[in-house]
Amino acid sequence: MKTVIEMAREAGFNKNELAYLGDNFTRFAELVRADEREQCAKVCDELHWPWHMGDNSGPKECAAAIRARENT
Repeated sequence: MKTVIEMAREAGFNKNELAYLGDNFTRFAELVRADEREQCAKVCDELHWPWHMGDNSGPKECAAAIRARENT
């Protein structure tokens, strides 16, 4: 997984901008990542019941639903 700083540099932030933003920028990025993980987990939670009942398509459906999130 890329670090927050690596992604910021890819997005065009320079060294001075990153120094100015400091820890607040890193904390913000961590909050965004945590929220995204929670949203992905909720997608899996919604698909858990059919999988739990013996339908093996659940994990595949969950993975596809998570991948589809980048398109929304």
